[in-house]
Amino acid sequence: LDLGEQGVLPKIGVEVFSRWRHPRLVDKFIARLEEARLCLPSKAEALRRWTRILPDGDPFIQTLISYFKLVYRDGRIAEAKAYLEQSPYIHHHYFDAYQQPLRVDVELTDAGNKSMRARDALARLRECAESRAREAKEPGNGCERFRRRENGVRQVRFIGGENYEPLDRLLEECRKNGLRAEVVLTQKVGKQRLAGMIGAGAEDFLVDVNAGDGAALQTFQTLCGMGCKNVRARWRLRAGNSDELARAVALAGASGAAEFIVTGMKPCTEEGMRIPGRDQIRQAADFIRAYRGEPTEDDETTEETDCWRMKLTVESCFSQLAAVLGGGDPTKNPNRGLTRGCEAGRTFFAIRADGSFSPCLYLAKQEKKGAPQEYWESPSMREFREAATRESCGICRYRNRCRPCPAVTAECPVYEAAKPSA
Repeated sequence: LDLGEQGVLPKIGVEVFSRWRHPRLVDKFIARLEEARLCLPSKAEALRRWTRILPDGDPFIQTLISYFKLVYRDGRIAEAKAYLEQSPYIHHHYFDAYQQPLRVDVELTDAGNKSMRARDALARLRECAESRAREAKEPGNGCERFRRRENGVRQVRFIGGENYEPLDRLLEECRKNGLRAEVVLTQKVGKQRLAGMIGAGAEDFLVDVNAGDGAALQTFQTLCGMGCKNVRARWRLRAGNSDELARAVALAGASGAAEFIVTGMKPCTEEGMRIPGRDQIRQAADFIRAYRGEPTEDDETTEETDCWRMKLTVESCFSQLAAVLGGGDPTKNPNRGLTRGCEAGRTFFAIRADGSFSPCLYLAKQEKKGAPQEYWESPSMREFREAATRESCGICRYRNRCRPCPAVTAECPVYEAAKPSA
């Protein structure tokens, strides 16, 4: 309302918006504005294109329409305005995949000790770099062409490389082509070997460390002691070990880790499918809230701790824990959108030691033909994304705030039927 000396002025602004700003909902409103001759066709098309620009991955930027304003005066709607927004939050998951993968997981040595040939690995890295270079040169023409350089492959995660002799050559190739290299470690690695990785171009380290795993823990502490700034610890919640989470977090924080990641609800070959129960997942969620200084589900205040220097997160594939952590109210739960769960085939894909492609190393689905970009755009990958998008969890209260790992077929421990609305 516009207020003046005489009171409320004749012109009134009516704001129209929705918390769930899906492009197809916006399309309907734009069409209605066109029918009412409040929006030119050219501007309507520009708005539709704006809402369909592919989101950027890191930092996440989504383009959308914040709200429409209808200007009412002289007894009618005389004008319409659209307010554009670029948001770091996910307001809808209309996009089932990025047009380019952000990350590639490269398995250098598999469980059967089969190793990828160095020349094959180097060729794959160059293909990823070339795909990204072509991405940057495309001028863009229409909504299907809205791409950003950052949406090309820019991170390579090496798995099984502790004893892979040509790893340094691969790291040097990543550095040469502007690909950020991350090395996953699960075994004991000496200081000299770690220094060689860093010198060759390893920028990040992800160490799978669980209480009682002395080898990985020693490697983790060695890296932290060397002054590495980008060392992350990943800890798996399994049946029966939730009481060890606090100790593991404290140990990682004292060692100087940059981030502590809680994962789980994925195949675990060495110990079988040891799925944590509902009580364990809720116990972990309560601990994370307390660590972060967040209120509990009962709205009880929690004092800040002295551990704020280390980031405590939940891996996206452990969607059940992330969903429970967000709370039972779906209108307030932040675990939604593209990253609300399994990201296989959406933000990354994997190359196995035998040279085949797969959405994720935990999935048996694989193909051996084509280049990385060809595989990413293949019908099989499109079918995989579509099937995962339509995955239904019945009437679970977390249905729209969770996308579980498709490789885990066990019964979900956090399934909880939604209460019927009054």
